[in-house]
Amino acid sequence: MTTIRGIEGGIGNPTWDRADRIARALKCPLWELARLADELETKNRRPTNAPLKRRA
Repeated sequence: MTTIRGIEGGIGNPTWDRADRIARALKCPLWELARLADELETKNRRPTNAPLKRRA
């Protein structure tokens, strides 16, 4: 649960094995999960260890 919380909070960096298990739980192919993650990476939004800011 802590690992998932970290991933959701933007501070976790899952291994491919864990990402595969998450994709299977979501009934989403791993390649699509990776594609969606890649789409989220823009010049202004790169993976970081800093937690994401919550929207009000």
